[in-house]
Amino acid sequence: MGAQQARQEAIRRVIHKHLRVGEWLICIDRERGYFDAVFIGWGDDRLVVYPTSYVKKVINKLLNKASLDAIDDELTYEIIGENEAIIGGFKSPYRRDATPAYADMLRKQMRRISSTEECHEFVNGLMCLAFEVCPEGYGKRLCDTAWFNEDEMYRRIYDVVSTENMLPNPCDITVLPPKPEPPGIAEDVQGACFRTVRKIWFRHTPPEYIDFAHELIHLIPGKRIKTSNAYAEEEFYAYDLSPFVVELAKRGIKPPVNPVRLFEIDNTAIILETIREVYNYEFKDLVEFYEWLGVIPEFLKPRDDGLGYQVDPAYPEEAIAELAIIDLIGGIEYDEREFQVLVRLLDKLSQKQTRQGDGV
Repeated sequence: MGAQQARQEAIRRVIHKHLRVGEWLICIDRERGYFDAVFIGWGDDRLVVYPTSYVKKVINKLLNKASLDAIDDELTYEIIGENEAIIGGFKSPYRRDATPAYADMLRKQMRRISSTEECHEFVNGLMCLAFEVCPEGYGKRLCDTAWFNEDEMYRRIYDVVSTENMLPNPCDITVLPPKPEPPGIAEDVQGACFRTVRKIWFRHTPPEYIDFAHELIHLIPGKRIKTSNAYAEEEFYAYDLSPFVVELAKRGIKPPVNPVRLFEIDNTAIILETIREVYNYEFKDLVEFYEWLGVIPEFLKPRDDGLGYQVDPAYPEEAIAELAIIDLIGGIEYDEREFQVLVRLLDKLSQKQTRQGDGV
């Protein structure tokens, strides 16, 4: 190794440590003043982050404000007590328990990091998205992005999803750049939403319309969650509603209530009533409608006599209502009347809200 290369490695170092209780990513860049580290425990998936700002503050205090250039690397980043995730004798306050899936994705990203620049960006992203401590200039305001201002479809999609003031102002939403990839993002994911810090990310910009609608739906707080699996229900809202949102935007339709209200319908009576009105036919029930349509949803099963279908008693009324809405959304590209059923349902939900507001 040449003397110049040795000096360069001393100035910039990326250290990966695979220990019995967890993995460390430690990055030192004396030239840029970066001193970052991340620890993820095995078993408990504990995440501990040491950002440069915190490390500098503590080291200066511990060493009586000595110059960082005078501090030996091994002393600064000596790991004391594997189970405590302690560096150089001090413990970071930026600690939280991660989900197993999130921890696994972070580990994969950590192992790919080979430069101090990548490491610093990774730690900045973690601090913002996991601990809500965002560095200045991390991303661009949605209202300042060229694609949002130049293509009216993005504004239309925003207007649909923001119905009932359910979204922050576009200037209060930050769009993260495609690179660096935010911490904890799987390779096949096209977009992500970080609601608590009002940030969205897309792998490609400008994003596909449906991806933009998907992440904006995630930004809506306080959705009605009906099961213990909040994450799955969040995806359920965004995945199933985004095609309908995009279709509303294409037609320039601003709904009277937010499309998320469709999944607050918990009985099939109003759905069947609206289908009858739009199709101008008195279907006996949803079974007859779907048999006529030639589409058999999962909540129907063959009758015991083999003559047609019946509702599967394993599905409660609330679940049937949700699945019927999903089927209607899936059918809008094939049957205009299914789109009209959804639009009329939103009108009825608006009228219901008005009556409740008037105390009727």
